[in-house]
Amino acid sequence: MSPSVFKFIDDPAPNALSYTKSANNPLSSFNRSAVVLIASSISSISRFKILSASLAQPGAEVQNSLLQIPFTGHSTDAVIELYYTLFALILLIIACTYVFLLYSLDLATHEGETGKVSQDMAVKKIKTTITLQLKAGEATAAPPVGPALGQHGLPIMEFVKAYNEKTAKLKGDIIPAVITVYMDRTFSFITKLPPVSAMIKKMLKLDKGGGKAGREIVGKLSHEQLIQIATDKLADLNTDTVQAAAKVVAGTARSMGIEVDHG
Repeated sequence: MSPSVFKFIDDPAPNALSYTKSANNPLSSFNRSAVVLIASSISSISRFKILSASLAQPGAEVQNSLLQIPFTGHSTDAVIELYYTLFALILLIIACTYVFLLYSLDLATHEGETGKVSQDMAVKKIKTTITLQLKAGEATAAPPVGPALGQHGLPIMEFVKAYNEKTAKLKGDIIPAVITVYMDRTFSFITKLPPVSAMIKKMLKLDKGGGKAGREIVGKLSHEQLIQIATDKLADLNTDTVQAAAKVVAGTARSMGIEVDHG
């Protein structure tokens, strides 16, 4: 993942996204309404049990006051089965509707809370940014890390641990860390590729560049090597094309006493 981002945030409400029941929660009123509705349906079934008992009497002629349908001449068992089936279906519809609405309302509540947290993150005020050139996997609380973070009241060892874990596989390289410091004393940081000069020295296996640029030649950078470094470093440079990035790399190489083959 590049660039990588590691954030340390003092969250005043670490469980902000968890759903909690309260008197002000709209789900509470919804639950009560649903219980009343289901209870009413059960009550209706009880009424129709009485109707069923009446129908079971010999010669009974009972008229349904709800649907206004006479049952004279119909099979008593068929009528009873009809009512039970009808109200079982009604209860099923009620239950499915309840579950669907409950899920929808709960989902909307979570999305609203997530948006609020994201919005709070987006409006965090930036105090300053710090760029440190550090050895991958070997950062310590000593300078430059300690003084740079300490003056802003930031947790030094948390940064050190996170940086070393993130760059552990790149030991031997200089990996810049760009730290964003927020007004609430939290911070985030991203890592970038090594400086162009470090990439050139690693490519040519040099310990250091020439002390007298233009007069002391310590190595030669091939066109393929030039393009490779420009391609790798493109994301960190203030340019959009490999050709423009190659010019930056070539300029750095010449200042180090290294010849450049432009192909």
